[in-house]
Amino acid sequence: MNVCVVDVGIEMLLSVAEFTTAVQALLTSKEQALSSSAAAAGEHLCFVGSGREDEDQYVYMVVAHFLQRHLPFVSVVAGGYAGLYLAHPMTF
Repeated sequence: MNVCVVDVGIEMLLSVAEFTTAVQALLTSKEQALSSSAAAAGEHLCFVGSGREDEDQYVYMVVAHFLQRHLPFVSVVAGGYAGLYLAHPMTF
């Protein structure tokens, strides 16, 4: 499985260079997975926050960045990892 983890905080969003680097790393990871025909490769970018609204506002800003650029297949997990687990408890 190809997973790219980017810790999103206010510091990264305030630094254009740091944010651009993180976005490029994410897109590069996705493209490498697709070009290598990895079993877990896909077009979808799914963002998982902490599940705490005050922290997840930054995740929503990142998701908005991709949506404003019309990148297809972008989503965010409501409730963070706990929300993902509650939605699919038998798969984790």
